[in-house]
Amino acid sequence: MTEKFNLSYASHLGYLPPDFRPLFEASVDHSTDPGAHVEFAATQGLAGVFHPWVASHPRDHRERFAQAVADHGMQCGGIVFAPFDVLTTPLWVRDTDEARETVDAHLAHSAHVAATLGSKALVTVLCRDETLDPAVQWRTLVDRLRRAGDQVAARDQMLVVEPMMLLPAMFLDTFEQGVRLLDEVNHPAVRLIFDTGHVDMMSGDIQRTWRESQHRVGVVQLTDMPGRIELGAGRLDMVRFLEQVIRDGHADSLIELECAWADPTLAGEQAGMAALRAIDSQLGPLLQERRSDTSAAN
Repeated sequence: MTEKFNLSYASHLGYLPPDFRPLFEASVDHSTDPGAHVEFAATQGLAGVFHPWVASHPRDHRERFAQAVADHGMQCGGIVFAPFDVLTTPLWVRDTDEARETVDAHLAHSAHVAATLGSKALVTVLCRDETLDPAVQWRTLVDRLRRAGDQVAARDQMLVVEPMMLLPAMFLDTFEQGVRLLDEVNHPAVRLIFDTGHVDMMSGDIQRTWRESQHRVGVVQLTDMPGRIELGAGRLDMVRFLEQVIRDGHADSLIELECAWADPTLAGEQAGMAALRAIDSQLGPLLQERRSDTSAAN
């Protein structure tokens, strides 16, 4: 087994529709068995895996995935709270019984699935309704997110909102708007996903946006830009960013690798993992310093 990383990284089993291609597709010989992907991630020294759409899969698939996670002692990252066709409708901004009941049903199902996997994060995006006043939608969102926060907190989970521009009709136009929304919601179980690719597209400055928003962040996702590719293959300064993540107390969190490969071949996957290890190795001295300071303080 490969040596563990300094930080706790998680590979994915497919996040982008319609193909939902897993991170290590070539390395597991294009297997569709979730257990094969979990096993391979473990051999690479990764701390976890995330299977965003697992709640939408049949029971036998979920059970195979859960068993593999347990067998290999892996952490499980966030899962999307509803299927894609439901996720991309403006349910959160509609103050109707039907919208509330639909959200509640999917939230209850995904929370149950998450509990069987040990996942603590249920993921959503927020879609706008073009027929409703934005101010009315904002007020509805605040109330609905607080209510959902109470529901997931009862299971020791959190609801994480992902601001992005890639999908149409998103309610949040900027990451800063997401921070303002959650500042008003002010619920400890309702957090943001800080995806370096989405933030780069929205603000152009992942360092500044992190400093201004990290108090509301529940999940960190890494990808390099342009193209949502592996770390080190783009222009983002990942070492600098991760050093700040460590300084701000997020060093022990599971960090999700939500990326594809610039070269989607076996050789490309191997080169990408070598690049990740090279980046991660530069974080060792700072991590050791921070942990020594913590030990001394205790």
